[in-house]
Amino acid sequence: MSNAEYVQLVDFLGEKFAAIDQRFEQIDQRFEQIDQRFEQVDQRFDQIDQRLDSIESRLTRVEVYGEETRRLVQITAEGIATCNRRAEDLKVEMDARLTEQRELFVAAHRDVATIADLERRVRILEERA
Repeated sequence: MSNAEYVQLVDFLGEKFAAIDQRFEQIDQRFEQIDQRFEQVDQRFDQIDQRLDSIESRLTRVEVYGEETRRLVQITAEGIATCNRRAEDLKVEMDARLTEQRELFVAAHRDVATIADLERRVRILEERA
């Protein structure tokens, strides 16, 4: 391998690694978005907890509002079910993204193995020369 070819190989590999770095930055941004979504979900759960506490205190203080309280409990249960569905949807989305990340990692690992093999071949050729 000539010096020019070696420089060309290094440039090529540098571009590949830059592309991989860019992809990892995109992945990091996606994880930040997911973290923000989790924070929003936590806030929603906190709001639901506050509503449930309020409902419980009303039930213990005033039995006259029993029918209204049942309606509020039903609304809260529907909210929790909606949150559970959203959490399940988020889990499915995260599983898909993690699978994608695993595939990218495997592909990157293959690229690294290929580079190591190329370097080994270059050394053998250089030793023969």
